[in-house]
Amino acid sequence: MWAATAFAVELEHGYHPARRSHLLVEDAGWVVIVSGAALAIPFVVVVTRASQKRWFRTLGAMTGPALATAYWYAPLAVFLAWIVAAEVSGSADGAGGRAHHRVGYPRGSSRRRSKA
Repeated sequence: MWAATAFAVELEHGYHPARRSHLLVEDAGWVVIVSGAALAIPFVVVVTRASQKRWFRTLGAMTGPALATAYWYAPLAVFLAWIVAAEVSGSADGAGGRAHHRVGYPRGSSRRRSKA
């Protein structure tokens, strides 16, 4: 969002936004980024605590505080690394297959449903 007015100036020759409106749009973009980072903290905490991998928990312990300091933008790179690690960790665990098993039946169970 903060680059929207600069991008519009590049595309539309002769367009000159008012300085105050440009700053308003820029500040709104900053608020969206920082608010999104704050909302991601509980998500990171829950997913990290559910993991059984020590390396992923360590990365999660670094990611939460990094999101709290998203004011400086650079810590968002830690969050992006955490997202990639979560995907790799989930793929290695075979987590995608867990959702397809019925609740209440252990994996590998040969229990069949009776016909009513």
